[in-house]
Amino acid sequence: MMSDGNREYDDEKGRGEGKITEKAGEKDELKSQVQKSKAEIENVYNFLFDSMVNLTSARSKETGEHLKRTKEYMKVMLAKYEEFYHENLF
Repeated sequence: MMSDGNREYDDEKGRGEGKITEKAGEKDELKSQVQKSKAEIENVYNFLFDSMVNLTSARSKETGEHLKRTKEYMKVMLAKYEEFYHENLF
């Protein structure tokens, strides 16, 4: 079996022939690390946003409620955008 660093090949000639097998374990681990980092960033963002909303609400309840509604509105809009983007409608 031969390797080019990213793939292993079953034949001795290299890339031209044979079954190509990916190093799935490394790829899956990287995906897992990216997802974990993304979740951590999202949690920090949500904590900071909610802290700012609470701080604003202490001064003006109406403005704080507006920020909460805007956050929910943006979640819906982004979800729809992702839905259309993944379906290649844009």
